[in-house]
Amino acid sequence: MVISLEEHAKRELERLGKDIKELERRLKHYPEGRLVVYVIDGYRRCYQAYQDPKTHKRVRKYISKAERVKLERLAQKTLGMEDLQEKKAEYKRIQAYLDGCTEGLPAVERRVSDVPEICAMTDYVAPLAQEYKEWEAEDFPTNAYPNKTPVASVLGVEVRSKSEAYIAARLKARGLAVRYECELQLNHSKVYPDFTIMDPRTNRIYYWEHLGRMDAEDYAAHASYKMDEYAKAGYYPMKNLIVTSETDAEPLDLKFVDYLIDYFFA
Repeated sequence: MVISLEEHAKRELERLGKDIKELERRLKHYPEGRLVVYVIDGYRRCYQAYQDPKTHKRVRKYISKAERVKLERLAQKTLGMEDLQEKKAEYKRIQAYLDGCTEGLPAVERRVSDVPEICAMTDYVAPLAQEYKEWEAEDFPTNAYPNKTPVASVLGVEVRSKSEAYIAARLKARGLAVRYECELQLNHSKVYPDFTIMDPRTNRIYYWEHLGRMDAEDYAAHASYKMDEYAKAGYYPMKNLIVTSETDAEPLDLKFVDYLIDYFFA
């Protein structure tokens, strides 16, 4: 099952919440306070630091070598408290991300709810240098498979879904040179990546495959075969191959698309 970045964050938040509760429960059974260690003149001295319940002041109590069990328990508690602090910080970061997703979702949905709105993004496309315009405009072998669900795009050609239209719009908004379904010869087969992308800053070529029907068994099997063919030919995800996917139940995560474009082309 393909899950979105937002859904992954929700699951991670739930897992962290359980870990935090379990850690807090376990830490209650350790000695009071935490371990503090000082090295003075080459000698290590260990103390139990805690708050006096009567004066509410921080106090330190020396722990002798004979109190080995207490020392070990306090060391375990101190490490557990550090772990707890890190998990709580991570919980806050993920919660902040999800809050941002919730606030931004209506605007994101509006961006792809109407094809003309996607096309209107051409107003914000950074101009390409002439040589990259010519590269985009060159004749190249393309996918002859019939497009049964044509959607207008900023590329001036019809793509196969609103998701592809969104990806195309975001790529062009970043000032990249893009070809749609340009033929790519692998070792023993030909494929037609949804987008062939040239970064004008580096002249490096990247390929983007959007797997739009991963809930269809035949489609998913062919996608898996195609990914194997890419790998055999030296094209790897998060290196020179960008891969996104969706199902009817789990549509394309638009924020993840923007994240990938930032990751590869920022």
